[in-house]
Amino acid sequence: MLIVVLAKPPPGERGFLFVANRGALSDARSKHEGDLRYALRSACATGHPVRLVVETPAEAGAVRPPCGRVDVVALRNGTRRRAAVEKRQRQFKLEAILAGLADAYPGGTLYLDNDVAVRAGAAAELFGIFDAMRRSKKAVGLSEAHVCVPRPHRARDVPDGFCERNGGVVFFGDAAAGRSLVADWLAEFDARPARDGHDQMALRRVLWRRRSELYNVPEKLQCRGVSCDPCAVYDAKTGRRPLLWHLHHKKRQKRAKHHKLRDSDRGDTVCGFAA
Repeated sequence: MLIVVLAKPPPGERGFLFVANRGALSDARSKHEGDLRYALRSACATGHPVRLVVETPAEAGAVRPPCGRVDVVALRNGTRRRAAVEKRQRQFKLEAILAGLADAYPGGTLYLDNDVAVRAGAAAELFGIFDAMRRSKKAVGLSEAHVCVPRPHRARDVPDGFCERNGGVVFFGDAAAGRSLVADWLAEFDARPARDGHDQMALRRVLWRRRSELYNVPEKLQCRGVSCDPCAVYDAKTGRRPLLWHLHHKKRQKRAKHHKLRDSDRGDTVCGFAA
């Protein structure tokens, strides 16, 4: 459970949720600023509040947020769960998301993996997903994975046509339903962990059982993978471009350098993304 009590968010407020284990924090504090630092920076630039859940109070005290809108909270009171490294990392992610939703933003909480950057000026369109979810009476929003169901992830209790979802970008519109879903996700992961240690299989089972609550977020909302062009217009009528760039920071830098994608007016961005 969270050991820091946060002030109650204003009515209708929307914000971001990130989680970071010890490895992610070490990288973020290095002179080579990694994924987390740039993810927090891009979220801060939207003007919306940001919550970062870490594992221990010592780690929380060592974080230096890039803006004053970042609340850093600790999951545990000085202890770290012992388990196999890969499983422990996934367990921590789910436990931290669940804890972060204990004080969910009333207008919607957007969970992002640390390798996701938000395009500058895209917050209104991005958070508009919550409005679409409410109109559809859905509690949680995710995009389908680029590979529907990898062969090792097939399950007898879920139809092959029900694709896995990208658990690195999750819109939690209904706080209570979101907490319940993540609790189910964690329980399923603990009960039937995948051989490769990933949490997508558990998430797919839970979403199949709770599919009436699921909102399908357009896949093109995010640019994902090394072959994706973050500057591409995917809707010619509206001129819409991806709102999120889901790729490790170092790979974003490499792609920007190789394809000369840097914005001419700001050398530290690529089509509005911090890269």
